[in-house]
Amino acid sequence: MATSDKDWQRARELHPVLVQRYLNGFFTEVDSITQNRGTDLRSPYRDLYKLISERDKLIPELFEGMTHSNMWVRVLSWKRHGLLTKEEERTFTFEIQEALRKVSVDR
Repeated sequence: MATSDKDWQRARELHPVLVQRYLNGFFTEVDSITQNRGTDLRSPYRDLYKLISERDKLIPELFEGMTHSNMWVRVLSWKRHGLLTKEEERTFTFEIQEALRKVSVDR
């Protein structure tokens, strides 16, 4: 699919915002794990390790190496992982908005 200049510019503007949103969500989960750790520290350690491993694997899919040719993949991944707001979705062209409507959110 061809990428319009408008969509490319919008994706580039959203990129740093979504990185921060992603990391804020990560640290919220870290806080939840570490604040409710109880007396057995092995379980929260495993939970934290699992969270870091899972989230670290997603970073390339979500944020690294965005180009004109793979922008669609990034935007659809942002939607799938619940990073885009409805308002942000509406800032893209109709073609991307239609594709985003078909993507289910992983949450």
